This record gives sequence, C-alpha cells and structure tokens, in this order.
Amino acid sequence: LRSYLPALREQHQATSKKQQTVIKEKDIVLVHDDKPRKDWKMAVVESLIRSRDGEIRAAEIRTAKGKTNRPIAKLHPLQISEPVDPVFRPAAEDPPDPVSIISRPSRKSADRARAAVKKIFEEEAHV
Repeated sequence: LRSYLPALREQHQATSKKQQTVIKEKDIVLVHDDKPRKDWKMAVVESLIRSRDGEIRAAEIRTAKGKTNRPIAKLHPLQISEPVDPVFRPAAEDPPDPVSIISRPSRKSADRARAAVKKIFEEEAHV
C-alpha cells in the first residue's frame, strides 16, 4: 500500500499533463460554459497569466462583450491558427529559394473559417 499510493500519484501526474492543450496569445478559443457546446462563446486570447509557481493557469480573453480572465482549463482552442513558417531549413550557406521551401497547404474550410472569424472580430472592433 505504501508503494501503491506514490505510484498512483505519479501515474496521474503523467497522464494529466498529456491532456493539457497549448494555448498561445492571439489564439481563438471557445469559452467553456454550462450550456451546450454549440452555444459557447468565442474569444481571442489577449495575454497569458502566470501563477506564483510560474505555470500558466489563466488567460485574459477578449469576447464580443469585453475583456475578462478565464482559467486555461475553461478555454478550448479552435483548430485554426496563423500559418507557421516552415521549420525545415537546408544546411546550405546560401539563402533558400522560395520555391524550395515546402509548406503544407491549408484546407479550404480552415481558410474560410479563418476569414469568417477575422471578419467577425473586425466588425466587433468597429462597433
């Protein structure tokens, strides 16, 4: 029993860290609520808030009604984000040709969603 409880704690810590999602500034997220998921509000992460132990535990978010803070556990990132520069760089000393850098094409539905979300937030900013 004495070895079982510490092993159980280690097991829980190992599995719980894998379930956390990474949220960055400027990410578009759904804010968890007691309503059905289809009724959750969208928000943009303005900044991340660190706790005393250095872990990111909350975020300042901007919704249609203003800014507020929410715990990271209540924020669910959408699967759309800004395109990232390719990580692969050839070992050559000359700068690579723009044609030689291969990037994965984005899905049309992701492009449409990104444009729709951008339009919504631009309209909210002008109101």
